[in-house]
Amino acid sequence: MKSTFFLLRHGHVARTCRIFLAVALMIVAFKAQGGVVLTSLHSFGVITNGEYPKAGLALGSDGNFYGTTAEGGTNGGNGTVFEINGITWAFSSLYSFTGDNGAKPYAGLVQGSDGDFYVTTDEGGTSNLGTVFKFSVGGDLITLHSFTGANDGANPYAGLVQGSDGDFYGTTEAGGTSNLGTVFQISASGVLTNLHSFIGSDGANPYGGLVQNTSDGYFYGTTEQGGTSNMGTVFNISTNGVLTSLYSFTGGVDGANPYAGMVQDPFSGIFYGTTYQGGKFNTGTVFDITPAGDLNTLYSFSGGINFDDGGYPTAGLVEDTNGDFWGTTENGGTDNNGTLFAWYPDGFHAGYLGTLYSFTGGDDGGFPIGGLVQPSGGGSFFGTTQNFGQGGVGTVFLWDGPNYIVDTLYSFTVSHDGGLPYAGLVEDTNGNFYGTTWEGGLYNSGSAFAISTNGDLTNLYSFTGGWDGAILYAGLVQGSDGNFYGTTEYGGTTNDLGIAYGTVFSISASGAFSSLYSFTNGDDGAFPCAGLVQGSDGYFYGTTVNGGINGLGAVFKISAGGDLISLHSFAGVDGADPFAALVQGSDGYFYGTTVVGGTDFGTKAGTGTDPGPRPEPYLCS
Repeated sequence: MKSTFFLLRHGHVARTCRIFLAVALMIVAFKAQGGVVLTSLHSFGVITNGEYPKAGLALGSDGNFYGTTAEGGTNGGNGTVFEINGITWAFSSLYSFTGDNGAKPYAGLVQGSDGDFYVTTDEGGTSNLGTVFKFSVGGDLITLHSFTGANDGANPYAGLVQGSDGDFYGTTEAGGTSNLGTVFQISASGVLTNLHSFIGSDGANPYGGLVQNTSDGYFYGTTEQGGTSNMGTVFNISTNGVLTSLYSFTGGVDGANPYAGMVQDPFSGIFYGTTYQGGKFNTGTVFDITPAGDLNTLYSFSGGINFDDGGYPTAGLVEDTNGDFWGTTENGGTDNNGTLFAWYPDGFHAGYLGTLYSFTGGDDGGFPIGGLVQPSGGGSFFGTTQNFGQGGVGTVFLWDGPNYIVDTLYSFTVSHDGGLPYAGLVEDTNGNFYGTTWEGGLYNSGSAFAISTNGDLTNLYSFTGGWDGAILYAGLVQGSDGNFYGTTEYGGTTNDLGIAYGTVFSISASGAFSSLYSFTNGDDGAFPCAGLVQGSDGYFYGTTVNGGINGLGAVFKISAGGDLISLHSFAGVDGADPFAALVQGSDGYFYGTTVVGGTDFGTKAGTGTDPGPRPEPYLCS
């Protein structure tokens, strides 16, 4: 069974609805630290689009997000480069690695001053020991260097950082004179210089990237092993290759085996990082370290032994505009699928680590090992999980709300006030909110209501389940005339068989109700699940999940006076069962999705006529 994305060349503007089944109506308000909202923007599952994103995202200068997957793609599962649109969240697979030009990119992309992206692959290239490549926004990929395993190193796990001199700096986990990894410099044209080969006592196997200290110009980094206790080190290195080992982890409370690089606080100059193991419970730590090498263990993860705080942080930290640090743990949390956390070094919460989200291993994903990225405007964070999600092989997520809490303004009683509000709210010009309930009301067929910001709720209308409609799955939209418009899944004027197929209605802010149209299950459609949007021509546009000429759903427009025009009937190959609303693009065209249908619709059983598995009828609930 396939789903489709379609373009409607006939007016419609739509809103995006996220549906939550809840008895309580909640409004998110800007207040103090508290609960967060996590939204899965993409679930990997189509192998050609990539699988298992292990790195964090890069925010491009165009406002879009760019990332890599370690596997999948169209060339034998060597990994991909992908893009997430920063406005629509649309996913695009931009490139599939061939193996010859690289494979298994575990690192994220970094955008150079020239606008191109630079990154490493852990495998592939002429010796199958990894590559450095650059990638243009237009999709052109150029391999800059193939590692040989000799003095140049092998298997670069971490990403690159562009220095103040314009060159890029990175690490390899293996290769070099002792096969324990290297630090290298590479120009934008691909000229590579080995700055240092680790020998063990000064560190070994660097998995993390580097960060340049703006004060002394040195690059600071970590090694996962080596040092005096073979538990990893913190080091700095000059641009001409002079390396100083600043700290050797002992495996005790100070931590052990740092996989990630560090981040520098621009105000204090102190570096912050994580270790994968060690600490009080041997499940990792958060630490800070001065440029001189004075290390302080800030927090020991329990791995869920004492708290749901997570364990084994693989990724590094990211600092927000308030000076707080945010990160992920690979394991731990309430479901042992990893967590999102914040470390507060200053202010009211100084010295406190808060677990803000525990991944469930469901649609939200699990085991986040890549770092987070925050747009320059602050607020939301974006990241990846390497497993789970709808396709089982990782997700891209939006973590929205490190400064929000949720206030419960009103709890529905599933009686006269309504119950089970599926849809979101719409705000009028006076600051009041309007919404719908799926059931409840005087006749238990749903209601339309208004609610103020202090929680005063007014039932504007109770649907009877007859001519006026029943069961409101979608929310309301306010028209240019000030009235609100919506749809009901059922009800309306019945046909000769006594069946009703849903309605379109309007209601004023004071509760004056008008039933505008009753669907007939003809070419006008049947059972509208989605809400309406008003186009620039003044018409309201919507979809139905059934009906139309082929019984597979329809697109329509309707005037404020109730005159309905059928715009399109789905035939299967162009999609079927449009569950959601439409959206109008800046090009004036209208876009939407269908639950099923697509190019192979009608060929599931090899007969050319069988539509394959499809609910009949496909209804909202």
